[in-house]
Amino acid sequence: TSSLCPMPAKIPARTRAAVAAGRAASALSRLAGRGEGLVVGGKVMQRLSPTALSDLADDRVAALVSATNGKSSTTRLLAAAVSQGGPVVTQETGANMTDGVLSALAYGARRGQAVLEVDEAYLPIILPQTRPRAVLLGALTRDQLDRMNEVAMVARKWRTMLQTVPAQTTAVVNCDDPIVTWAARRAPRVIWVAAGQKWNADASVCLECGALMRFGDGTWACTECDNARPEPSWRFVDDHGSYSAQGPQGSYDLNGLGLPGWFNAANATAALAAATDVLGLDPTESVGRMRGVTAVSGRYEVRRIGALDV
Repeated sequence: TSSLCPMPAKIPARTRAAVAAGRAASALSRLAGRGEGLVVGGKVMQRLSPTALSDLADDRVAALVSATNGKSSTTRLLAAAVSQGGPVVTQETGANMTDGVLSALAYGARRGQAVLEVDEAYLPIILPQTRPRAVLLGALTRDQLDRMNEVAMVARKWRTMLQTVPAQTTAVVNCDDPIVTWAARRAPRVIWVAAGQKWNADASVCLECGALMRFGDGTWACTECDNARPEPSWRFVDDHGSYSAQGPQGSYDLNGLGLPGWFNAANATAALAAATDVLGLDPTESVGRMRGVTAVSGRYEVRRIGALDV
């Protein structure tokens, strides 16, 4: 993303001034060796202009991506797919709270579509202000409970949020996670994706009625009420290590992705569903561009050190 993009005239003067001040704070942070300055720049902008986030979103947010695990990789894969439509605004370093999202929008290409990673606890704050076309929701599992709410608490906040999403927003949801599925049940528009979920311990109790859940044969259901896995429109298929995504219009080969393992192929399936069915992008071109993603914020990156590839 570029820090030299001019602000369009319709951005309020107060927000324009806040962006200039935030940019200066970010530059000072870099000069002082204190990091890239995205967080401090965002804090300055929020303090000077409380409406800066909604002003800068300006109906150009293609998607928000959130989960406890996998959101950085999924965001990068979806951003690669969206790049077939022109410049993309996204966080290169995973700064996914309000400050980082605000900085990405402020410093990114003004004509670019935004694909933004959002911390799961901050999603109910950021989504109404950014009005995305798609909100892609992965799994909710116990990740960092030293600083994060228990997953059922996050799910309840998501459920409230999704009942009142902006009119243009479609939820793309991993229906293999009972917790996220429960949160998304009442969303106006949902695309269900069977993206896999190997950790079900957090979902052993039904959030609808409190009874025990039953898992098996790639599906799940409550033992007492009618809370059960919905029929997905998209499926991630792992055929003995050969990966593909199956959608309403056909099957797409996910072998050869630059990011390794089944989990990233599952992330790619969810990203492909959002890119195809919500954003209207060509799925074959999307997969081709996803294959070009080889590292995410340093993860999976290969560097040459002396005679070794590390």
